[in-house]
Amino acid sequence: MPDAPTPSEPGPDNPFEIGLVMAGAISAGAYAAGVVDFLVEALDEWEKSKELARQHADDPQARECPMHSVKIKVMAGASAGGMTSGLAVGLLGMDYQSVVEQPPPDQPATPTNNNLYRSWVNTVDIEPLLGSKDLDGIAKGPIKSVLDCSILSDIAKDAFKFERPNDRKSRPYVADPLHVFLTVTNLRGIPYPLKFANFSQSEKVKQYEMTMHADNVHFILSKDEPAKAQGAFWLKPYDFQNPETWGLLQNAALATGAFPIGLAPVLLKRISSQYDVRHWRHKGPHSENGRHYCEYWKPIPPDFGGDEKSFEYDFLCVDGGVMNNEPLDLANLVLSGPLDVEPSGGDKVTRATVMILPFPNSTGFSRKYDGDTNFIHLLSTTFNGLINQARFKPDELAMADDANPFNRFLVVPRRGFRSNGEPEPFTIACGSLGGFGGFLSRKFREHDYQLGRRNCQWFLKQYFTLPSKGEKRNPLFDNWTPEARKKFAVHKSTDRSVILPILPIIPLMGSATADVPPPKWPNFTEMEFRALRPKVKSRLARVVKALVDENIEGFLWGPAARAALKSAWWLKGGEVVDRVMKTIRHDLTMRGLMKP
Repeated sequence: MPDAPTPSEPGPDNPFEIGLVMAGAISAGAYAAGVVDFLVEALDEWEKSKELARQHADDPQARECPMHSVKIKVMAGASAGGMTSGLAVGLLGMDYQSVVEQPPPDQPATPTNNNLYRSWVNTVDIEPLLGSKDLDGIAKGPIKSVLDCSILSDIAKDAFKFERPNDRKSRPYVADPLHVFLTVTNLRGIPYPLKFANFSQSEKVKQYEMTMHADNVHFILSKDEPAKAQGAFWLKPYDFQNPETWGLLQNAALATGAFPIGLAPVLLKRISSQYDVRHWRHKGPHSENGRHYCEYWKPIPPDFGGDEKSFEYDFLCVDGGVMNNEPLDLANLVLSGPLDVEPSGGDKVTRATVMILPFPNSTGFSRKYDGDTNFIHLLSTTFNGLINQARFKPDELAMADDANPFNRFLVVPRRGFRSNGEPEPFTIACGSLGGFGGFLSRKFREHDYQLGRRNCQWFLKQYFTLPSKGEKRNPLFDNWTPEARKKFAVHKSTDRSVILPILPIIPLMGSATADVPPPKWPNFTEMEFRALRPKVKSRLARVVKALVDENIEGFLWGPAARAALKSAWWLKGGEVVDRVMKTIRHDLTMRGLMKP
């Protein structure tokens, strides 16, 4: 468990602490990667400007540079957001090139050392995902997923291989330690028995037991090894070849992104005693550091059975977004501690989470309800209900009545407006096909990467701000010069309750001030569509064959039955592929990604 944060008062001498939360997004991880790309560029340019201001204090332009500081203290991600978090951990220690514009479709950008762009835009694509590398050389299964995930394993292996490995860079805005959480859905589960008055723990009788499946893997990037009480894996800077730490981060990134059925599950291993240090909420009263609380947290070890205190616990994982798609709770655990007593008012806030949400959540709630009891519809709504309930976080409702929670911010895709003033209905190209559309074309991922950069720039300039005037001003800006205040003051806000003017927590300096151009909405050509069909047909045929060979066994289901089922596929497979292609065409056409 992370150490409790040190209480601090807002002010120019205390860094403003930031937690990045990256939600699940499947192929739209390209958008989150673009956001992170610009965020790092903006922070780098600000640090350059501060260094120049220190060296040339007499220069009038030096007085325009804000001199306070920020620290990225934690990154927490799920699914594609977890994969992006993992990639970013390595990137933060390297000098790299940002991709500042959308390249031509036939000329992919090749930025040096930028593993975010390389992994999310240039490498992952539909052709290898519809291949059969995962099935080659096996007579009977096991088939793990509809898509061939071999390319994802290759990307993970190369995640921390850089074109210029010696081009390292120290970034003072990255905290040491930096906490990193990747959520996973643990299919094996962690057992927690409950005690009852009429049973003793020594009785060998099955009692009531709960299993926890919403799991996470905790890493700490630091020069110094963390205490074992934190239950985390130590990422020693630049020790990229260490299989037990950085190698585990690569596997955990695959595990958090293993979308059920579509992508293959991943086996992880850890020492069981790491679960012993996880803290859980208890009823108070409780006193700590002179403060009094109505509740407190302490560890509750699980019961794995057996006599040994610790053993190698292995568990199969699928997408972390199934159980915890927006891990605000994990980021807040580091920023605010388990008791979460940090103020959220604009004048007192010293820490904030920034959530990158490629797919904004909306329940679509309506007062009209038809109560459809169709069998297939019931399966769908039951599955969605289980996922939504697993993601429900009652603790986050505590701030529901707070009109201005300045300790959490949100970055979501925005793509401008139509001629009639209505916002564009579809903002990210990777949102097609339920989030898998980005795998169809590099052009889709390229668009979303640049949109992420553009949205991040606008977010930092206009929204990631705090009050700077009056009784409700934040002391973070107390040492700002009049020149800096004049240059960076934001005089417009969509929220009337915000006291104006407001100032940016991260001011845009240097190259970060040049407007990121709006990316051109991509298109999927008829030629690309026609080329896709045989690949879909080939992959589905291999999947069906593997499923039949693996699962149809026994006297009643012998070779003749297997041959009959395979023949049925060859007779009807074309119709299935036609339906798949029709669905793809309809979705792309509806979103304006393909001509009718």
